[in-house]
Amino acid sequence: MIGYGGFGMANAMFTIVPIFIGVVFVLILAGIAVQAVRGAAQWKRNNDAPVLTRADIGIAMGAMGSDAAIEAADVVLMDDDPAKIAKAIRISRKCLRIVYENIVFALGIKGLCLVLGAMGIANMWAAIFADVGVMVIAVLNAIRALRVDNL
Repeated sequence: MIGYGGFGMANAMFTIVPIFIGVVFVLILAGIAVQAVRGAAQWKRNNDAPVLTRADIGIAMGAMGSDAAIEAADVVLMDDDPAKIAKAIRISRKCLRIVYENIVFALGIKGLCLVLGAMGIANMWAAIFADVGVMVIAVLNAIRALRVDNL
């Protein structure tokens, strides 16, 4: 469940956020937060902190949010732009994809070096490349995660 808190009247909105366990519908109007996760609804008035602490991921608005909601939230959006949630999800998916690429690449090269070493084809320099060289290539590949402007 994703909880939202600290939304002021200026930010009253209806948001649909796709996540792995389903879709969370959040309706925030006149200080009433309605949260429905797969049919279960919770109503909270004036204090979003209990909802944010019980949620799997609590998201609060920083500038317009209450202090209790900001303290209880896992994620605080400092510029009050809910579109940043989708961007954060895209950035995390990109980072995970790069991590998986690095893991598969490193294990593949090390496995290949191990097999070639067992057959007597690979020497010590191949083992050094399989260790240090793959690490350098993985770090250079991970630098791609820094480019998030066009996500």
